Amino acid sequence: MYAKKKMMSRFGLTLAGCMLLAVLMAGCETEANSVGVTGVYINQGNQPAPQVIDLYLDPADGDGTVALTAVVEPSNADNKNVSWSSSHPARATVTNNGLVTAAGVGQAQITVTTADGSFTASVDINVHGQSVETEPGDPSEYAGTLLILQAAGTAGGEVGRSFVELYNNSSAAINLDGFSLQHAGGTGAWSVIPLEGTIPANSSFLILGNRGSAGNWRLDIPDTDGDMVVNFTLSNRAFRVAIMESLDTLSVPNPSDMSITTGADMRSHMPPDGTACTRTIGNTVAAGLVDLLGVVNERADDRDVMHGAEATPAFRISNQVAIRRAGLTDTNNNFNDFILIDYRVWSAGDPYRLTNEQVPIFMPRSSNFQPRNVQFPEPGNTPDPIEPGDETKTLMILQANTYGNANNSTTGSGLPASAVELYNNSDSAINFDVEDYYLHIGGRPSAGVYEWHHAIKLTGTVQPGHSFLIVSTTDISTNIHRAKLPTADVASDFVIPNDRFTIVIMKNRATLPAGNPFGNAELANDYVDMFGVGDTIGFEGTAFSNQSRPRVPRRASLADTDNNANDFTDIDYRSSSTTAPSDDDLHKVWPRSATMGAWDPMTGLPRIDPAPRD
Repeated sequence: MYAKKKMMSRFGLTLAGCMLLAVLMAGCETEANSVGVTGVYINQGNQPAPQVIDLYLDPADGDGTVALTAVVEPSNADNKNVSWSSSHPARATVTNNGLVTAAGVGQAQITVTTADGSFTASVDINVHGQSVETEPGDPSEYAGTLLILQAAGTAGGEVGRSFVELYNNSSAAINLDGFSLQHAGGTGAWSVIPLEGTIPANSSFLILGNRGSAGNWRLDIPDTDGDMVVNFTLSNRAFRVAIMESLDTLSVPNPSDMSITTGADMRSHMPPDGTACTRTIGNTVAAGLVDLLGVVNERADDRDVMHGAEATPAFRISNQVAIRRAGLTDTNNNFNDFILIDYRVWSAGDPYRLTNEQVPIFMPRSSNFQPRNVQFPEPGNTPDPIEPGDETKTLMILQANTYGNANNSTTGSGLPASAVELYNNSDSAINFDVEDYYLHIGGRPSAGVYEWHHAIKLTGTVQPGHSFLIVSTTDISTNIHRAKLPTADVASDFVIPNDRFTIVIMKNRATLPAGNPFGNAELANDYVDMFGVGDTIGFEGTAFSNQSRPRVPRRASLADTDNNANDFTDIDYRSSSTTAPSDDDLHKVWPRSATMGAWDPMTGLPRIDPAPRD
């Protein structure tokens, strides 16, 4: 028995050991073959869900629910448990099994999260309102105050994403609850984005949409710079944007003129280049309309049909440019109220393009930057010291035309005579008769001697934001120019050498010593501004080098870095040149006189077209 017991005991121990070993081995095998989650995505039906799913509150318009399923990767993962959530349950709810139901107008993000590893996937739900016919009525009380300031379509060029920038042109904050941003292509139905938050007085509010295809955009706006980040895309061919004091989806193509029917192409109302539009909005507007913008890329392109705008569509949008208000007075005419802002790098002869200093001036801003000056915004709540990119408050040389500028051309070139345009970028009027101001011209004439040739006494007064024009009386009968010059503020018999010259503004100095006035301590108290091109007497920093007979040196911005090479660009005035401003754009760079009023020489606004040549 004992032996049997022993044997049994031994057998029992052996069996127990084998059982334990089997369990341990099974445990090791289970641990080794355990499969963890590596990711998740969302299906609609048997296909990956689209980025945006449309749902409708009105069953007559479409589905009010959508069933989503979570596909956990890999397929043999041990733990496939997930949880569902909605960013805005008041707009779209979701159950534990992924059934999404429309609850209110607007967008909501539906997210699924894995229990193992917390992997996530999301889709955007765009809930459309009930089919309520848009009624005519009174515009919103905020019309003319809450403005669309700037907008852009999705891009493959220099503008990185769709956006709409609003501006509160009042002294009181506006609560945006109950307001909507509605957008559409040039044709087609409207989509609604309910607005959230508050726009402070005299401040912007930035709604950011989808990014374009990956690229090195010059205007690249991160999500953190927006007040709202929403899944929407504006076409860079043609789009409409409306601000409504309502969440009801617009049922009319043109809320500023409800007599415009679907299929009516508003481009037929666009006037010729260089002509202001006199058309007005209709007598019946949508009740609660705050502001409307319709913009097209080309005047005669089948892709750019426009069914809605205030009076006439603005012109023009592309993947390189945004459309922006020219001023804060809303005339209810998109064609007149908006200009394009080209975010490509400045190039000669294209005044729409922005210098590096101008990009932060015109780029869209959120409500974090408040209060702000729309034309020349501060970089933050407190002004920074004057640096390149800020305004330089002084009297400055804006552009200068040499004696030989295209004088022998027969292709419609250059300015009619040698001229120097000054610009008062200070906050005060400058009376040239109180302190003696002189414009000195020097350089190397044909004899090859470097010296000061002319000292022109300036007379009269130039108001803030006004130009002041000095024109030579020397007759150049062979010059076939683009347009007439304005009547000079000061006319004098002088000659500016072709490509090696210096111009300096001095106070109380009828004569100058030899050499460069810039940096001369003896002249510092009377020094105002100077420009030098080529091998000449003097210049600020580095001489400008791109001077030739048909090209006129002109300031690239109103920031003066005391370096002529950086501060100036050149404008090719030849009508035959591909880089020259068109007849429609000539007003942006053509010289003005003191009697022509205040203007922005970087945008050319307010617009005054040059007089046609004789």
